[in-house]
Amino acid sequence: MERLNVNNVKQAFCDIVNTNRATKIKLSEHTTPEQAVNRLSSEDLAKFDCLGMFKGISANNYAVKMSMLWTSLFWKIGEQILIVGNYLTPFEKFYKELQVGGDIEEVTPRIKDGLDRNSLSNSALFTNYVTQYDSFYHRINQFKVFASTYDQYEIARISNSWDNITNMLNAELENIIKSSSVYLNDLSKNALATQYLAGGMHTISLNAMTNEFDIKKNAVIINNTIDEMKLEATNKFIPFNLNSNNTTPIRDIATSDIYFVATAELLNNVEFMTTLNTYFQGSSHNDKFKLNTIKVVDFPTSISSDIEITPGYTPVSSPKKLVGILIEENGFIFRQKSIGTYNFDNAATLKTSIFRHLDAVANISDRRKVVALTV
Repeated sequence: MERLNVNNVKQAFCDIVNTNRATKIKLSEHTTPEQAVNRLSSEDLAKFDCLGMFKGISANNYAVKMSMLWTSLFWKIGEQILIVGNYLTPFEKFYKELQVGGDIEEVTPRIKDGLDRNSLSNSALFTNYVTQYDSFYHRINQFKVFASTYDQYEIARISNSWDNITNMLNAELENIIKSSSVYLNDLSKNALATQYLAGGMHTISLNAMTNEFDIKKNAVIINNTIDEMKLEATNKFIPFNLNSNNTTPIRDIATSDIYFVATAELLNNVEFMTTLNTYFQGSSHNDKFKLNTIKVVDFPTSISSDIEITPGYTPVSSPKKLVGILIEENGFIFRQKSIGTYNFDNAATLKTSIFRHLDAVANISDRRKVVALTV
């Protein structure tokens, strides 16, 4: 998203003042907001007739000492500290852009059994050897717009420099981006937790993190689970094997990197991480577990209606506390359509609205390896 600059703000100021004005005002490189206002007539000032208090919330009962516009004194606020900050969800990299269409078809062939060549008849040449596929469909079901309305000219009244005005407007834009990223983070955690709570994940119980022995044992359990996912084709940890609509168990092997999504409580445990690093990454030079970790505060504890679950699973009746999930990278069916960001300038109210449109879907694959870790 393109940020505003001082020239944009100065141009907007000139555009509103010069409306129906015979002699146009121009701002030089050194013109300050105070100097610009001093040059305005009463008719010019009337064009900014959206006076009143700045539409913010003061947490400490800040009293207005003077009107910046009417006195042309830009001393109400000497410095503005805009605390917005950037935030990018760690799940962002899994949200592939869906350019066209609104559906994702997940098609996976089942592993074939070998045939005994010595027992095959000649007629086997004319036999059709059909490959069985499992197909799952995921549809974009989140249509979000993040909106904000601001008044450039109210902002101008509480600013003592063009830079301050520009920063205020850019804060609106940055906050929109930050808000959409927070939304994707929440949606991602809902997808993981909902798949587990809906009965679509095999579960492994970890030991309580109460003593050094159990903590180290948990590291061994997790490392062994990754081995079971990646070393051989088994019917373990495939969600569709828990589905009542699947009559034949599926064997498969993880074909993409394994990610470890876990709570800060688990990943910040010194004994746990030391064991992983010492025995399963460092001294053993074991690259199968590269600490592809994603740290979260916690996992949701209820099924989200935003997440699509394949029919046939039985919800977990007494779910345990979810503290981690091991999942193939291909198991994230996370897609988005970034429609774009649009501005609307309302000539009647002199207000500008920003709309950032985002379509998304966050589901967990029924066929890729995934397992829930609980305590």
